[in-house]
Amino acid sequence: MKRIIQIFCFMMALPTMAQFSPQYNSYMLNGLAINPAYAGTRECLSAIGIHSSQWTGFKGAPTTDFLSVHSPLNNQHSVGINIFSDIIGVQNQIGIFPSYAYNLKLTKTQRLSFGIDAGVNFFSVRNSDVQTNTVDAAFQENVQMKSVPNIGAGLYYYTKSYYVGFSAPKLFSNQLSSSVVGSDIFQFDINRTVFMLTSGGIIKINKDISWKPSFLIKAMISNAYQIDLNTSFYYIERLWAGVSYRHKDAIVGLVGFRFNSKFDIGYSYGYPLSDIVRISSGSHEIMVRFELRKKVDTFNPRYF
Repeated sequence: MKRIIQIFCFMMALPTMAQFSPQYNSYMLNGLAINPAYAGTRECLSAIGIHSSQWTGFKGAPTTDFLSVHSPLNNQHSVGINIFSDIIGVQNQIGIFPSYAYNLKLTKTQRLSFGIDAGVNFFSVRNSDVQTNTVDAAFQENVQMKSVPNIGAGLYYYTKSYYVGFSAPKLFSNQLSSSVVGSDIFQFDINRTVFMLTSGGIIKINKDISWKPSFLIKAMISNAYQIDLNTSFYYIERLWAGVSYRHKDAIVGLVGFRFNSKFDIGYSYGYPLSDIVRISSGSHEIMVRFELRKKVDTFNPRYF
């Protein structure tokens, strides 16, 4: 499969993109995906599902399905879980990561949350799916499903009008090798230790329109980094639209609609700024969120 081999070439040429995988555009709507301390901070049972298709039009391109569910148990303890499937070419990764957060009420409007998660990545490679012109031993052996454990931790401070979070969603770096006759043919970085700093706020422009700017900085020990700058506007707390810039990677447009206090949907389109633009017209993503609340006027029910 010629195009699958091309994918690996592009990923080698674009290490930053590969290192921060799996990647999706709507992370600012799903804080639990990047910080376990986010669990329970929406003060309700919250479930969000995301489907992401990257590099549209390219066979074997990345697709990611993500499900996050979290809820407070009481005023101080919260639990959650992230489940995802990430497929790129012949590589397949499934992750299951339960999380726990301890929430402190600093003042009437200020709260600080400490969170941890621990789970397992299940990883496999279907080398035999790659079509070659000649019989190549390197593409005859599949890497069967292997489990790789990991843990994460984070802090999350928030008020009614802004938030700051710091996290390391995966504290351990992992590699997986595919071998033939004792020789390493491929080595895959399935997890890299990444530190994340995020912050944002909500600013009322008038009674109908609110502005929500935010940013996310990802950094690795190897000095690789990625910066996301985001801005979005909410109209009567129902309709929202925004733009996100991912440094040297993509420009993303996002829109969404909140039907009621329980259900909202969103869509985003990412236009690549890297060399991937030569083979792809961009990425598409759909988000659906469902929430159950005991009361509507919670501490911060909508923006964060």
